[in-house]
Amino acid sequence: MHILILLIGGNPLPNFVITKYLFEERNIDDNIKIKPDLILLIHTTETERFARKLKKAAEQHTEKVEFLTLEDSGREPLYIRNKIIEKLEKIKRDTLNVRSLHLNYIGGTKTMAVQITRTVENWVTENPGTKFILSDVNPKNHKIVISQNGVGYPLTGDLRDLLKLTTHQLFQLHDMKIYNEGLDTLSVDKDDLLSFCSNLLEIYKGSERKNFGKKVTRIGIMYNQIKRDNDKETEEEILKTDNILRLKNQIEQKIPTLNNLFSKAETPNTQKIKFVTGGWLEELVQNSLFKLQTQVWPEIHEIRRSIKAEYEGRTTEIDVIAIQGYQLYLFSCTTANRISIVKQKAFEALYRAEQLGGEHAKVILVSTLFNNYNSNEEMDSEQNIHNLQELKKDLSQFDAARNCIRIGIDELEGEIMGKNTLTEKFKSIF
Repeated sequence: MHILILLIGGNPLPNFVITKYLFEERNIDDNIKIKPDLILLIHTTETERFARKLKKAAEQHTEKVEFLTLEDSGREPLYIRNKIIEKLEKIKRDTLNVRSLHLNYIGGTKTMAVQITRTVENWVTENPGTKFILSDVNPKNHKIVISQNGVGYPLTGDLRDLLKLTTHQLFQLHDMKIYNEGLDTLSVDKDDLLSFCSNLLEIYKGSERKNFGKKVTRIGIMYNQIKRDNDKETEEEILKTDNILRLKNQIEQKIPTLNNLFSKAETPNTQKIKFVTGGWLEELVQNSLFKLQTQVWPEIHEIRRSIKAEYEGRTTEIDVIAIQGYQLYLFSCTTANRISIVKQKAFEALYRAEQLGGEHAKVILVSTLFNNYNSNEEMDSEQNIHNLQELKKDLSQFDAARNCIRIGIDELEGEIMGKNTLTEKFKSIF
């Protein structure tokens, strides 16, 4: 009997990765590849739902998947030790021969990890015929690292080369309902997109930046407010509201390429509004990722935007995601020109990325904020208050700056001008 023991925490992704790897037919790493006859999922009451999702995924490979619940005692050492010993002794009585125990300790509470590791080590010492493997899934090199000798598996390449996770699988694993898996194509021609963005960034970098930004923000707020208050009306009916129509017309006058972009008469106003209030930035990011995928980084196998899901009754939206193997890259896009709003978007993105991808995920914040200070302007000017350097200071107070890659208007402008500055930035990230 070969047993794989997994500790289930708030993010089941590493558990999923090691399970898939051990059953991967192409795997030739004989020292670690012992296909388990039994997978034991150790969880608390709080993480039971993730254990059930993981069990469903694991049952594609083996029928023997069992739960061991610690109920609400995931931080009580004596209780944990007794439960583990009781379970191992029962398995030993039932099977007579436990040939190997592979414990991956990455999930669960710290108390669980320490107590279960010590308990299993002691149990193996008392049962000398059992091989013991203790492992971690390293988020830096994307390998399963064996604690006893420090060797990482697979020996060549990394886990992302072997395991391809889809957007649907990622959300399903985290017990999230998906309303919209996102779009994997642009809604407009890419050349027309760049032309529109060029026109728009002239405004964002000019003297009208502040007033134009207010109009864009107002139309978004008004649209969402009316939609909440009049849930029986269609989106198109909402956009016939006088105030929204007036703002929409003002925006179209400033950006004549907006109507050229959506030249078809049947294009709904909602699509125009969503595009001008931030959709253009999501599509610019997606277009740059497509270029990176085609020209340099084919390992990126999923690029989607406008994903909508629900978790614990709350709706969540993700602007753009890219997946390489099982590693999540979450892009949060905002056209807000106030640092407080951009900072809020950054924290939301960090939370969601941690929830979905754990330590393995990366967060990229793409905004229209200025990149740097301007020494030629007053210190209280728009650029010297609302820029990425100031944002970094704010995020550093919460130890969030190192986990959030920040991209500003300079990279966007360079990309639109054909310098590939955004694509090159993404290349350095991947």
